[in-house]
Amino acid sequence: MRDFRKILKFPSLLVLLSLLLLPAGKGLQAQVDFDGLFLKPESGVSIKVQSLYDGFPRSGFLPIHIAIENNTRNTLAWNFKFQIPAYGNNSLSHALRMEVPGGRKAERWVYLPLGEMGSALGDRYEQVVCQVTGPGVQSGSMRAAMENKAYQGTGLVLLSERVGQVNGSAVNDVLEKKEQPKRSRSGWTETLFEERLNRWGKREISLNHTVLDLRRIPADARSWAGVEALWLESKDWQELEPAQQEILQNWVWAGGVLYLLHTPEEGRGLSLGHWGFADEGKEPLGFGLGRVHPISWSQGVLDAKEAAAEMYDLLTNPAQPCSEDFEENNWRRRYDLGKFPVPTLWIVVSVLAFVALVGPLNLWWLAARQRRHLIFISTPLLSLFTVLLLGLAILGYDGMGGTGVRSALVLLSGGQMPAVVTQEQASRCSFLLKRSFPVEEQAVLAYLPKSGEPGNRFERSVDEARGDWFSSRAVKAHFLKYSLPSRAGVEHGSAGSGSLISRIPATLEVLYFLDQEGTWWKTGRLRTGESVPLQKVEEKEFEDWLKTSLNDTSLNLQFLAQSVAGRRGYFYALSRGQTPGADFSVPVDTLDSIRWKDDLVLYLGPVGGEK
Repeated sequence: MRDFRKILKFPSLLVLLSLLLLPAGKGLQAQVDFDGLFLKPESGVSIKVQSLYDGFPRSGFLPIHIAIENNTRNTLAWNFKFQIPAYGNNSLSHALRMEVPGGRKAERWVYLPLGEMGSALGDRYEQVVCQVTGPGVQSGSMRAAMENKAYQGTGLVLLSERVGQVNGSAVNDVLEKKEQPKRSRSGWTETLFEERLNRWGKREISLNHTVLDLRRIPADARSWAGVEALWLESKDWQELEPAQQEILQNWVWAGGVLYLLHTPEEGRGLSLGHWGFADEGKEPLGFGLGRVHPISWSQGVLDAKEAAAEMYDLLTNPAQPCSEDFEENNWRRRYDLGKFPVPTLWIVVSVLAFVALVGPLNLWWLAARQRRHLIFISTPLLSLFTVLLLGLAILGYDGMGGTGVRSALVLLSGGQMPAVVTQEQASRCSFLLKRSFPVEEQAVLAYLPKSGEPGNRFERSVDEARGDWFSSRAVKAHFLKYSLPSRAGVEHGSAGSGSLISRIPATLEVLYFLDQEGTWWKTGRLRTGESVPLQKVEEKEFEDWLKTSLNDTSLNLQFLAQSVAGRRGYFYALSRGQTPGADFSVPVDTLDSIRWKDDLVLYLGPVGGEK
């Protein structure tokens, strides 16, 4: 495996290894390899750390493989600490410990959570730093950095070996020369598209892609959380294990884009897993929040310009949440939080009181001429008293905890597929006694930074997030995405009744439904378990309702809902407030001291049962 290393020696004997990410079209993997470099030759220990993907995802997780060979007689242990510095002096750290018995080998996949949401150009992460401490390591502790040379490229795209070994470089060449056709856009985000296209045209863009044998990808949903598109051949699908096929289908259901390449003969009656295609496998198929594009090819060669145009769509597609909405003030709900009040009166009173105490009172009474030496005691005590008084004033003015707003889009299927929750939240924090909070191991959690704010330090373990996710007297915004098993959904009522039954543990203010014939229907307030008759409405009414309901949410959440709107057989319903329940609580709670208000939840998905 080829790599390029540049080793810098410092007086402290700290060695920095910088590995350049090589073009994935050659089938190479970026890796940080400690074996024989940081280890003492006589140690009998081999350590290899390798990234699964050549480039970094814009969000989600970065899968890292660690392999240790312990050729000694003793059980040894090593501590690994990964640090991911992001744009703007923010960084996230993730630590783990591996213990290997003597004469044994051990392997482990580590999923590094990416603490920020990459922008439309994915330029948040430039490198990942790994520090290893343990037996056999030179100087006891060594660091290595893996650079992300694709951080100004598209979102992460995977290509199977059958597809990428021949076509990856050709598609990348078209992208770099900007020869791909421009596609017209319309709708709510037209201005945002134009702005991003103009910004893209002023800088070099490469295809952030990795070519690999898909069978090597672990059967873990976190391996796919940061992947935005996959190109594979029908034979690649057939070679996957059932568990891998299931995870891949769940990935598409949650928003992934799959390009399925097939021969003209296979296109007739093409069917894979949940997906069956009509029209000889030519039309894209919407599946949950994602879609499947069947593409006919022959002799293993793609149309490079057409493929590049699809990659170009991924580059500018705001359906992948990013930090720009919060940065560019496109998220209106966050303004409901207001600004931090300034206790001007208390500050003026405290300063005047401090001047009076330290001046006349201190000099004429506490530390009078006959006991002037007491000034060295009275002045610090008076200063401390004033600081405490001012702190109590601010605490009484701001209060404890904080307030916040949350918006969520929830994809349901009645139990056939996992429920997918996409959540955005902003909070104005007052004084916080506790800043850590529980988080599901496989949940995507990202911080949405604001320009000009000081650097933040984040930590995330298996089930807990710590650090500056929330801070006292600060406005913080986050993005969460997670999947969970749930039988919640909407079903048809009894045959011929023309009604719908809600299995969602929440009261729905209104529900719209598009049947298979293309007719729009509507219900009034719908509670769990109730059956409500349908009323026929015009499509324009649904469009106006959806736009008005999501008008104060981020553009990304709006575009995500719009990409599914008009899907036949789907329902769309709105609820306000948190859905109670031990197994299905939406929006999900983070810091328990934040008082969330006016939760807005949009439920959507296919209607189950027989009509």
